Amino acid sequence: MPRSRRRLPEHIRDHPFKSSRRTGRFPWGCPRSIGPSRQPLIHWSSAVATIRYTTGYDLLHRITTIGASLTLAWLPFSLVAPPAERMMKAVGSPDWLITTLGVVFFLALYVAALLLLARTVLTPTLPSFLYLRLSLGVPATWREAAHLRFLFFPDDNGHWYPLREVRKLPRSQRLVRIRDFADQLRSRSAA
Repeated sequence: MPRSRRRLPEHIRDHPFKSSRRTGRFPWGCPRSIGPSRQPLIHWSSAVATIRYTTGYDLLHRITTIGASLTLAWLPFSLVAPPAERMMKAVGSPDWLITTLGVVFFLALYVAALLLLARTVLTPTLPSFLYLRLSLGVPATWREAAHLRFLFFPDDNGHWYPLREVRKLPRSQRLVRIRDFADQLRSRSAA
């Protein structure tokens, strides 16, 4: 059944850069899909969990964040859980209580590790910084990448701005054009 094509709003349709409605899906081989930014990091379907991403750097960032968080959660869990389990069995606690407390403890460690990584090493600005510097060749600073981050993540309609046309400009003009475009989008969305 063919999908009807919706017309883009005029302020998006008339800008010099093209927007993309495509966000990727992991695992590889799955079709690309549209995903609004409010969707969770991992989307569970009946068959497979998918990770929504826009750029390769975004995918690498998400996989690294999940893997590092699991590792950081497993290390203290593996040290604390066995003695705690032995102690609870000695007291006479039922197995279901030991299992439930173990799962809750691991999930708490995972969330704490996720928050720690997101606030320190693997900040959400990192994929935007890498995309600007390596893919687009823009000499952007970390602060500028944080300011322009909204361009590289899908909005509520699933649109994001790859800005590939910027590569045709001289290096000295690229950052200025991207900043002007971002300011133009912010002013139009505020109005």
